[in-house]
Amino acid sequence: MEKYAAGNQNWMLTQGSNNQIYIANNEGVLSFDAERWKLYPTNSIVRSVAYFDDILYSGSYMDFGYWTKQPSGELSYQSLVEEYSVEIIEDEQFWNIYKIEDNLVFQSLNRILLFNRTTKEIKSIQPEKPILKSFVVAERLYFQLEGDGIYQYSSTGIIYLFGKSEFQDTEVIELFPLSDGLRVLTSSKGFYSYRNKALRPWAVLKPILQSELVYSGLQSTNGNYMIGTVTNGLYIVSEDGRESKHFNFEKGLLNNTVLSIYEDKDLNLWLGLDNGINCVLTNSPFEVYNDSKGQLGTVYASIRYQNKLYFATNRGLFFRPLNHAESEFSSVSGLSGQNWNLEIVNGVLFVGHDRGSFIVNGESAIRVGSYIGAWTHRSIDRNTIIVGSYDGIHVLNRVNGVWKYAFKISGFDISSRHLETINEQEVLISHEYKGVYHLTLSKNLTIAKNVRTLAIQRGRHASLEKLNDEVYYLSPDGMFRYDTQAQDFLPLPISSEMFKNDSYLTGKMIVDQQNRIWTFFEKNIVLIEKNIFDSSFSVQKIPLHSDFRKTNLGFENVGDLNNGSFVLGTMNGFLTLSLSQYVIPKSLLFFSRITAYNLNQKESSLSLFQTSKLAPEMNNLRFEFSVPYYSTLNSIQYQWYMEGYHTDWLPWSDLSFAEFKNLDFGNYTFYVRARSGQQSIGEVVQYSFVISYPWYISYWAIAVYVVILIFSSLLINNLYTRYYTRQQIKYVEETKKELALKELSNTKALVEAKNEQLNQRIENKNRELAISTMSMIKKNTLLGSIKDQLIKVTEFSELKRVVRNIDQNINNDDDWNFFEEAFNNADQDFLKKIKEIHPKLTPNDLRLCAYLRLNLSSKEIASLLNISSKSVEIKRYRLRKRMNLDHGTNLIGYILSV
Repeated sequence: MEKYAAGNQNWMLTQGSNNQIYIANNEGVLSFDAERWKLYPTNSIVRSVAYFDDILYSGSYMDFGYWTKQPSGELSYQSLVEEYSVEIIEDEQFWNIYKIEDNLVFQSLNRILLFNRTTKEIKSIQPEKPILKSFVVAERLYFQLEGDGIYQYSSTGIIYLFGKSEFQDTEVIELFPLSDGLRVLTSSKGFYSYRNKALRPWAVLKPILQSELVYSGLQSTNGNYMIGTVTNGLYIVSEDGRESKHFNFEKGLLNNTVLSIYEDKDLNLWLGLDNGINCVLTNSPFEVYNDSKGQLGTVYASIRYQNKLYFATNRGLFFRPLNHAESEFSSVSGLSGQNWNLEIVNGVLFVGHDRGSFIVNGESAIRVGSYIGAWTHRSIDRNTIIVGSYDGIHVLNRVNGVWKYAFKISGFDISSRHLETINEQEVLISHEYKGVYHLTLSKNLTIAKNVRTLAIQRGRHASLEKLNDEVYYLSPDGMFRYDTQAQDFLPLPISSEMFKNDSYLTGKMIVDQQNRIWTFFEKNIVLIEKNIFDSSFSVQKIPLHSDFRKTNLGFENVGDLNNGSFVLGTMNGFLTLSLSQYVIPKSLLFFSRITAYNLNQKESSLSLFQTSKLAPEMNNLRFEFSVPYYSTLNSIQYQWYMEGYHTDWLPWSDLSFAEFKNLDFGNYTFYVRARSGQQSIGEVVQYSFVISYPWYISYWAIAVYVVILIFSSLLINNLYTRYYTRQQIKYVEETKKELALKELSNTKALVEAKNEQLNQRIENKNRELAISTMSMIKKNTLLGSIKDQLIKVTEFSELKRVVRNIDQNINNDDDWNFFEEAFNNADQDFLKKIKEIHPKLTPNDLRLCAYLRLNLSSKEIASLLNISSKSVEIKRYRLRKRMNLDHGTNLIGYILSV
């Protein structure tokens, strides 16, 4: 659900000419190309899909039609109901689509519509009862009516065949062809065979099928019957009914309700489930046993022994009959807990267990010795075995046909999980944290006389393995062979081929019965086989990714089943691999989608079949490609190269898309190829496109630039000419201005001299005015004082003449006239201006204005006017009224502003 992002129910599946899978889904038509899902939404639920003659057809709620592939690779829908104005019954849904000769068959529960693709005529077949299901066998159309049997439609009409009484309370799920009749699969009564006009039950899986509700069915290419149930997954029955397999939720299905079954061109089974989609690789060289019940646990070793298949796990030692894959596992008593290894040494099956060494005898085991933790067992001779254990090396001897513990070899106490013998007295031991040790043992094996650490670099999960009397070492640095003359490991040239385009995971090596060494890398299992005629090696890569193998790193294990098949232990069960069935995928490499977009992420889908010419801003491209091969066990890798951008092919990658950003303008060709393991898949595909020149470097733009350049040159020349002409004129004018400025400067100096004389005269006048004013004030003050003193004299008669003479001097108009003339000279005829502004002013008012203009105090004005200070305030008040000044206007401020 989360993976394909569509509706939960999947009603029917089909496959296109390019091997894409199409699914009728609740939300529309869903496509899958082995790399990515694509949903084409529809207005209603889609119940059926079928692919005929490069056209995808679909049937849905009150509609049916076809999908055509656009140049961009996208699908576009055309309704046949709308195109031919087909009258649809209310709530009609089309559940099946078939092709008979040139006719398309669309079946609903109400009727069957025959659409002739040549004449475009539509014929309706509408029986009296609802149609439960329809079938096409050998170009003949059959259907079952509700509560009734099987009918056939022919040119003469509808013909009843069989099953009216047998099928009145069950639904016929599928009809299969027989050489002399038909085989019938029902929903609740199992199988029937129809031969010679006689219908008889076929008792295959009868107890199971009568207890299950069957919903879907299919006969595979190899003749097996596929039976999809509502509650218990999928059953597979051989054509003769003797063999069967069962897949349900516990065995890996996403859901137990199988709504539809489809077999693709590679013989894979596709299951449309009530909640998801499963692909069952029935023809795959790989078969997975998932320990869903948790009985086995992690498998550390497996071996075939005495017609039994044994598995050493972290939970115990288990076995089952060798050729009975459906049999349950039984445990060997006494071996619960951690079992590390299974080895047949000197004809006896030894178990390396956490509690030591055990010998297996059928369904029981016998402990040999009391030491703790046995890793591996190696034969010295037919009666002597050395054991690599947690604390060094122990020796087992066979006495009177019985294996017994002998002793521990002294002088070496390091864990010896990876142990190989060079000869009877020389031993190599690899410890991934400490390095590789060379031990020389005494003749009686009791002591390690010489312990030497080899110079070879230790490595994570590195190990030793012996093949044809030669010891090999595999680490992250490569593969090495022990050289007895050099007394050390020497690198092998085969390492580069083994490590090419892959990553080291573990150095674990396993030798099978065909003398091949199995090694395990991230993307592949690498098989190394030594050539008979020389010392070179050949390499075979099986693209089984570590994500699928799910093994415990450093504890990889392979069991040989002796029929070309092998068992690989995993952390949750095991998987079987049949090398004889392993084939390179035959699917071709396709472009799924090519898009171009600009910096604003505005996207445009490009045609997959012709060269595209792109605008300069659409210079970001994404190529999506795929090999529609649906085995998840075959790792598909891609490699690409962009002509005009890259200089060589990029390294192989698991990515199924390539993206390029901010490409320059120009011509490009994108190449991509695919492989599985070391084998190429299909042909190299390519796509050419052109990114246009930007408008500013197009031919017409260059022509414009040339014109602009010529015009600019002429303009610049003209501007320079005009500039220098203006500069010459400017120089002349500046010279004239300088002369004029000099003349003006002289004139200015003369004016300033005259102004200075005038200012001097004004200052003199001001001094005269001030002296006159002060003289008048002093004179009047003195006379006023004398007058006041004379008034106090008792004899007024004789002083009247003196007082009168003083009054005449105080109010002497000559003083005023002298003051007025001096005041006007100093203040530019102020009295005339104020008189013009206020014609109603009297001479006394003008005199008061003059004194106020000089900013004299009321006391000083009173002395000059020979009146009291109070009288001065009254005069000021009257002056304001004559001037019509507002109450808020300051009188002195106003007079000073005139």
